Amino acid sequence: MKRKQWNEQKGVTLIELLAAITLTTIVIAIAFSALFSAIKIYKDNQAQARLQQEADIILSHLNQISEKQNEITIRLSPDSRTLTIAANDDTYTYDQNYYEISINSNQLQPGDSVTLKTNTPIPILLYVKDRNLSNQQVKVSTTLERIH
Repeated sequence: MKRKQWNEQKGVTLIELLAAITLTTIVIAIAFSALFSAIKIYKDNQAQARLQQEADIILSHLNQISEKQNEITIRLSPDSRTLTIAANDDTYTYDQNYYEISINSNQLQPGDSVTLKTNTPIPILLYVKDRNLSNQQVKVSTTLERIH
C-alpha cells in the first residue's frame, strides 16, 4: 500500500493565498499613491502656469498703456478680487484670482485707487494668488518706463 506524501500535493495553501493578497494590496496601494501624487503635482503646476500667464498679461497691458498714455489709473476692489487698469479708452479688468500690487514700494490697499504719471519710471510688484488653491501664488515685478 502506497502512502500519500504531503509534498506532492497540488494547489495553494491558505497562507500562500493570504500572502499573495497582501502583496497585491501593497502594490496597488503604492500605485494609487503614486497616481494621486502625480495628479496633485500636475494640478499645482497647471495652476502655477495659469497664474504666471495672467501676471504676464497684466504687466503686458500695463506696459502697452504706459507707452500710449500719460496717466494710468489702477484700482483694487475691496475684496482684492478685481484689479482694473484704465487710461482713457483702454480699460482692462482682471477678476479670476486675488491680487496685490505695490507701486514705488507702496502697497495698494484693497478698495484703493491710484493714478500714475507715466513720464518717470515706475517700479511695479504684482502678486497673483489663486482663489481655489491658497498655496499657489506668483510674484512678478517690472519697471514701467516709457521709451522716448
